[in-house]
Amino acid sequence: MLALAAMVALAAADCHNRGAAASGKQGDAPATAAAVVDASKRQAREVVDGRVRVALLLPLSGRHAEIGRGLLDAALLAQFSFADDGFVLMPFDTAGSAAGGALAARDAVAAGAGLIIGPVFSEVVAAAAPAALEAGVNMLAFSNDSAVAQPGVYLAGLLPETQIARVVDYSLRRGLRRFAALLPAGPFGRRVGEALRAALAGTSGRLVVTRHFGTDAGAGDAREAVRALKAARDGSLRFDTLVVAASGDRLSELAAQLGYFDLDAARVRFLGLANWSSPRTGQEPALVGSWFAAVPHAHGAEFRKSFEQAFGTLPPPLAAAAYDMAALAAIGAPAAGQTPFDRAMLTGADGFAGAGGVFRFLANGMSQYLLEVREVDSRGSRVLEPARRTFGPGGE
Repeated sequence: MLALAAMVALAAADCHNRGAAASGKQGDAPATAAAVVDASKRQAREVVDGRVRVALLLPLSGRHAEIGRGLLDAALLAQFSFADDGFVLMPFDTAGSAAGGALAARDAVAAGAGLIIGPVFSEVVAAAAPAALEAGVNMLAFSNDSAVAQPGVYLAGLLPETQIARVVDYSLRRGLRRFAALLPAGPFGRRVGEALRAALAGTSGRLVVTRHFGTDAGAGDAREAVRALKAARDGSLRFDTLVVAASGDRLSELAAQLGYFDLDAARVRFLGLANWSSPRTGQEPALVGSWFAAVPHAHGAEFRKSFEQAFGTLPPPLAAAAYDMAALAAIGAPAAGQTPFDRAMLTGADGFAGAGGVFRFLANGMSQYLLEVREVDSRGSRVLEPARRTFGPGGE
């Protein structure tokens, strides 16, 4: 296993005294996204003999620019921590659009990138993939949409399928058997439903009822969906476990309706997704006692500390993934004459240990993370079952 997280603490000790430029050469102060974008545009079109060039496709302009800048900062932190002067990180702006992603991928290939990290958003990944694959360049994309995964396009996001499989397995081992699902209408809800059915296949568990709510906020459809679940449970479709695929304001609306209809965690065990790790979830009384699977919180502690020291702010969502992908590229950079970032290296069975947890890429482009199971409490959540440490036998 290529251990990335083990080196984060060492880098944190002096990251506030040093910085990184797009070429990988260390400077006197921490780099920021704004400080390197213009220089990287010029440098990206240079051919630097003997250097490993890795492209970073991010929305650095447009309405998602703030996301892109945060991910670039995280990648620069990893470059500073792990790369040497033979490593070149080349940011390209996708503007958050499919057309921008396709153009950025073509520019990255033309600049001699041996690996592409990014882009963000599934539609941008799909648009960027053809240019990369045609050139034989693998991608580590910031998406959890299995529809865009394929050999050579590996998803760095935490997939809902992984989360559902983990928390359902835990629930079955705790004696829960009859499952219901409260899912959003649309593709994501279908994915969660399929993941739930797959997790229950061949087990003693059974999915007895599914209800859907609209993706836009509104108490009316949430109320009707929960009312239907209450009627099912009071009738012949009794269930002891309810998977709720929602977060943020939508989860708050659903929690209020679940409490109103006496479907709270005292009567039914709720199962959620990793984004339930937000302290806000525990502020909903109906959800206290719920279970969900997430990457181990302890894995990202040093990264969060390093990021805050370097940039004066907490890392945004996906920042740990950007850090890990850049660290993977820097540590796994091939020596002269070796094939750059080939699929055998990227899909090794042992995987990688990073700030975002222990993960590996599968040959079909999907990813797997080793997750812990947590329980929501009024202060946030607590660990019920730790994550395995490795993918191999005896990894507990």
